[in-house]
Amino acid sequence: PADVCRLFSKRREEILQRMEERGESTAKAAQAATLDTRHKKEYGVDGATLQERWRSQARHLGVSADDLETAAGRERLRALDDRAVRAIRERLASAEGLTRRASTFGLREVIQGWCDRLRQGAHAVDVLKQASAFVADAEHSVLLGRAEELRSSDVIRREDGSVVALETDEHRYSTPELLATEKALIQAAMSRQNAGVGQANSGAVARAIADRPYLSDEQAAMVRTVTGGGEGVVVVVGRPGSGKTTALGACREAWEASGLRVVGCALAAETARVLEAESGIASSTVTQLLADIAHPLDGGLAAGTVVVVDEASMVGTRQLQPLLDAAGHAGAKVVLVGDDGQLPEIDAGGAFRGLRQRVTSTELTDNRRQRQVWEREALELLRGGETTRALAEYQSREAVIVGETATLVRQQ
Repeated sequence: PADVCRLFSKRREEILQRMEERGESTAKAAQAATLDTRHKKEYGVDGATLQERWRSQARHLGVSADDLETAAGRERLRALDDRAVRAIRERLASAEGLTRRASTFGLREVIQGWCDRLRQGAHAVDVLKQASAFVADAEHSVLLGRAEELRSSDVIRREDGSVVALETDEHRYSTPELLATEKALIQAAMSRQNAGVGQANSGAVARAIADRPYLSDEQAAMVRTVTGGGEGVVVVVGRPGSGKTTALGACREAWEASGLRVVGCALAAETARVLEAESGIASSTVTQLLADIAHPLDGGLAAGTVVVVDEASMVGTRQLQPLLDAAGHAGAKVVLVGDDGQLPEIDAGGAFRGLRQRVTSTELTDNRRQRQVWEREALELLRGGETTRALAEYQSREAVIVGETATLVRQQ
């Protein structure tokens, strides 16, 4: 009601009254009246006293706390009903829930998940009770074990300079949905190890290697492994600067000379462009390729196709599974190229490393890009997660530019 708004808008009423006294109505006059009627803050006023005063004034005008909550569209905290509990549990256990961005979760993530979905709030005791029930329910979560102990280099440093080693005993869980997806993906890939697909003839392989005398022995071995076998899924682990894209160019030539179609994809469009430019493999994003597969009239996935997935270690499990399924149905070969020691998946992942341990794989370890020994060693430190040591090495070589602002750094 207007009288309630006026009562609890004292400053506005004071300003309007002063303007009326002066016979003014402009914005500038409002600013002057605001300054003229400003009072010093009453820092000594007790909060509880103020609240009781406000409640009394509101009651005098016939307005209760319930009325205000209703007007603001808010509801009082209430006990969770069974229907709401079931809906939240199903959501958290789905592909769009706790495992959307990570393969595992702990009790803290479950509590956060419940809080995110309780728009009207809930009692803390009820939230903790529901979170505990969720991780104990085999229908929605599966206990994997305790989190790995952190490395000895991970510490908390106190203000006095002393350190305390970190150790965690938090249990980790996953969902039946994600575990079933991972299991199906692994089993399908293992079942295609003798599929007899994507094989280039030996003469074409030999010529592709001979045409590139700059290939190292391990690069040539990688070309023979990837093109010579008939596995439905092959994994190529390429460390930074090891020349995997160059070697893929030789693979493409051997496959195409043998009458096979080669297509490439990557999670990022820029990565796909680099793959195409450096290897000659026509490439797109993983999303675009999956869209083509879903609509065969737009391209589809034909028999005799070889699909090269660059930076495959960054592709989430739920994106990789439909690609491998389509390849299996079409009789196509999938070559997963990446490095599980670099950036992790954006979505829930782990499939690349799991496949590497179970299907035919080959690895490129020799860094052919960085010429200096110290650069190679620093890059290995970065790959292994030793970022502090790596950065110190770059700084000691004056290979790090430091500026007070981003603009100065870019100028330098």
